[in-house]
Amino acid sequence: WTMHEGDEKQAGDVTIKVQSIDETATPTVSGTGAAGASVSGKENLKAYIVSQDGSEKTQSLTASVRVPVTDNLVVLDSDAANVGTKIVVGGPAVNSVAKDVFQTAGLELSPSNPKIVKAVDAKTVVIAGYTAEDTRAAVDEFLAALGQ
Repeated sequence: WTMHEGDEKQAGDVTIKVQSIDETATPTVSGTGAAGASVSGKENLKAYIVSQDGSEKTQSLTASVRVPVTDNLVVLDSDAANVGTKIVVGGPAVNSVAKDVFQTAGLELSPSNPKIVKAVDAKTVVIAGYTAEDTRAAVDEFLAALGQ
């Protein structure tokens, strides 16, 4: 997009408006021919995204779109046979899906390796502990990583 001062464009649910343009560059072209020409005079130009009330200013913005979920996100291991992407919580002693994943991925819990928080493939994450308390600690570790 090329936008000018006062222009507005809609991007999904977001309205982008160019409130002001405070700098003007006068580019200078030097050299000849397509390969030998260079442009200078634009090095110090910066664009900022400013909140509507003017209190926040940044040079980048990450947007996300909430997608409504129509399926149940939490299922018992006994109901997980046809689930594509899984976050498997609990170890192989209490979760049959975890038992299969542990065997396939060669995972093992022990007193010296009491927690596993691991993406074993593109569609399966395992969060498990040697004890129930270790599993809770593994879940906390996973949730903390999501917040980063």
